[in-house]
Amino acid sequence: MKRTFQLLKRFLHRTLALGELVAVRCIFRSNAQATGDRIIVLQNSHLGDFVLSLPFFQRLKRQCGLPLVLISDSRIRELAEASGIFAEFVALDMKKVSSYKHCFCRWKTLYKLHKLSGKKVIQCFGVGATGFEDCAVLAVQAPEKYVFVDSFYNVQRSGVLYEAVRTKFFNRTLPYRLEQSLVQNENNYADFITGTAEPLTLGDLDCFEPLPEADEFLRPYLLVIPGADDPRRRWETEKFAWLASQVAAQQQLGLQAKLLHSSNLISLSADRQANRN
Repeated sequence: MKRTFQLLKRFLHRTLALGELVAVRCIFRSNAQATGDRIIVLQNSHLGDFVLSLPFFQRLKRQCGLPLVLISDSRIRELAEASGIFAEFVALDMKKVSSYKHCFCRWKTLYKLHKLSGKKVIQCFGVGATGFEDCAVLAVQAPEKYVFVDSFYNVQRSGVLYEAVRTKFFNRTLPYRLEQSLVQNENNYADFITGTAEPLTLGDLDCFEPLPEADEFLRPYLLVIPGADDPRRRWETEKFAWLASQVAAQQQLGLQAKLLHSSNLISLSADRQANRN
């Protein structure tokens, strides 16, 4: 009985997502030209996903040479604006609009996004996304619409038929490789969007300098937890080592990097630990 209920729920989710995608395509369909000198990026993510995506955003801004507009959850507004990467931030209640329980708010938001225009609109990325991101990309007016396909992270936006429809609706699609990390997928995505190849880098976190002063009530150390349960969402060990070395270089803070890991988290090898000191 429980198995039947789960299958029925999954079927309803997929049907709703597919129906909504077709409806948005019909209602907001437009033969958009190059209606703006900016790139609109949509990312429904948490804080960690946003930080992992910073090198991707920086590369887009540098290589495309256009201002970036970020559409994301209102909770990361302060961090996004502090990065200095984005010319504009469009704040949404992502938890609310991503749920079919709030259909009126969902469609009201899509109508709001339909008023945005740019040269490109980019959906980031495949992890933890819902059908709302697909609908939002379709609603925004832009001649180039970039999305990942084949990313089976959510029952609302998976299945052969749904992927086939997405491939037909969007004019720039790239498969999300489940065997690769999120960072590697982002790098492939950047290659695809910019038309140039660039090796993975450690990224540049200098946009958040200077580091905040140490709190007098905290002990002078930085706790580094290098890992995630999902291997596809893990930050590379080299980046943890680089970040720890950058913090340690801030002598005025008097901080020492401390490593914490367990069996279900990745750990730094001996040479990586040496690099962070």
